[in-house]
Amino acid sequence: MDNIFYQNLNILYELIFLVIAGLLTRVILSATGQTWVKTYSHTAGYILLPVIGYVISTVIAGNIALSLGMIGALSIVRFRHPVKNSLELIIFFALLTLGVAASVEINWAILLLLIVLSVLIFIPILNFLLKKINYDLYSVSFSEGISINIIEITSKTEIKGLRDNSACKNYIYSKEDNKYYYRMTFKNKKNLDALQESVKDNADIININSQFVD
Repeated sequence: MDNIFYQNLNILYELIFLVIAGLLTRVILSATGQTWVKTYSHTAGYILLPVIGYVISTVIAGNIALSLGMIGALSIVRFRHPVKNSLELIIFFALLTLGVAASVEINWAILLLLIVLSVLIFIPILNFLLKKINYDLYSVSFSEGISINIIEITSKTEIKGLRDNSACKNYIYSKEDNKYYYRMTFKNKKNLDALQESVKDNADIININSQFVD
């Protein structure tokens, strides 16, 4: 009787750990600028996926027939929403792996969680340090849902130094209307404001359009 009680208590502890692990992953991703996690579906999914993986691996453990049946059932289930980037798919896989690992050996699940969270935190910190020597570890992508501040400038003449600025992601010269188009991105709104302040008195600028998130 006591053995069953402690076994059930251990399962409860492991489930609580998985829920916290999912929430921590969601919080760290959001804190590092991955805004695609800031939805109800992602928040609920990050909590449920490790638990689902845990239950699946526990139920089919040692039962070959049930394992084959579960594989067939899972092959029918697919994500119906488009995956925004490879990181999102990797996180889904990591969360399911957390659940599976916890059902076999909780230490592996803890180790995996620490590695995943450490990598998510380390990459932005490393990029910040490398920027001190004018090197970007990765570029800002408009398709990944990262929070960025954008400024678009239209000018009659080429603005000196703007094209070579590291924040310039798009530069177009249109021969038809003889205009120059710049699209700059900044993670920090202060940098955007500083650039806008430096060019606002340029008489050749036709239009300045800015979009900011922070």
